[in-house]
Amino acid sequence: MEYEDVSLMDANEPVSVAVSKIMRGEPCVIVLKNGHYYGIFDELDVRAVADPSREKVGGLAERAPVITENMDTLTAVRMFLDGRFKALPVVTENGYKVIRRNKLLKYLHKNKMLPKATVGEVMTMPVLTLESNEPVGRAREVMRKNNVRRVVVTENGKIAGVLAMRDILSIAEIPTGRLPFVKEKHGSDTLPVKNYMREEVFMLPPTASVSEAVQLLQDSDASSVVVAEKDRPLGIVSVRDLFEVIATQKSQLPIYFSGMDRRDEEYMPEVRSTIERAVEKLENIAKIQYVAVHYKKQRYTGLRSMYEVKVRAKSDNIVSVSASDWDIRSATQQAARELLAVFKKQAGKARTKTSAWERDRRRA
Repeated sequence: MEYEDVSLMDANEPVSVAVSKIMRGEPCVIVLKNGHYYGIFDELDVRAVADPSREKVGGLAERAPVITENMDTLTAVRMFLDGRFKALPVVTENGYKVIRRNKLLKYLHKNKMLPKATVGEVMTMPVLTLESNEPVGRAREVMRKNNVRRVVVTENGKIAGVLAMRDILSIAEIPTGRLPFVKEKHGSDTLPVKNYMREEVFMLPPTASVSEAVQLLQDSDASSVVVAEKDRPLGIVSVRDLFEVIATQKSQLPIYFSGMDRRDEEYMPEVRSTIERAVEKLENIAKIQYVAVHYKKQRYTGLRSMYEVKVRAKSDNIVSVSASDWDIRSATQQAARELLAVFKKQAGKARTKTSAWERDRRRA
């Protein structure tokens, strides 16, 4: 995957520094507290800034999930679906990096992981349109009323641009002329949508493939493709739509998680990824019907807690394993390895039994 360098900031630094980095085009800033990951600050957080000279970036940082280099791609896709992120932090051997969602799409395309579908089959419809001179407030009202995230902007009946809710949120109360922190500010609701629409519009006919849509988006900062015929918009395919199709295209084996402490839920993406990778290997060994993972937390003196993980997998019979560790992720990894070892052992015994039966049959 294509990772990018990213600015790191301490949670106590002024938010004005983070805003200046975002306005220079950085997708986000990673915020650290006492040297540890705390969250990210991106363009949508700019709208929450009241006094940039006094506010600390840690007060506005969002606790976004973190991608690891060994994480499976499907889990990374789901992590983008969990929020409104255009980029997410990645932990690498060389420190923190960031991956934009369009670059994740590019990786999926390169590795032939896209569904064989047309944009007409996956587009969101009906598409809503607004004339370029209509006010931003009207666009906001239309999106909320119809539960959509973007509208197509037209001029004299022809497609002129696209306006997304994200664009509205990020420009709300931005200083006049988009210059940071000048005294004169104005609301955006009375201004025409053409001031804020994205004029770069990608268009495809409904018969075009999902792969063609990704090829248009992967090296761009655009977030959608308009599906149209003869300049008449029929629907929209967004990056989020594509991620949802990718996340659901494969029939997923039921995996049930239970017992996790709310304070440990931030580790769910990692432990889910661990179990899903194990399940992929299990399906090459036996016919699995479901997998259930249960956590139990034993608190000891002090602040430390021991995690016990029990994993049950239903095949021809039920296989149950358990593991424990001070780290919930390590305990999950141990249990997953043990589950694989048990199934491999059972498969080996079955092969030996079959070979013995074949020898006896030939002798007879």
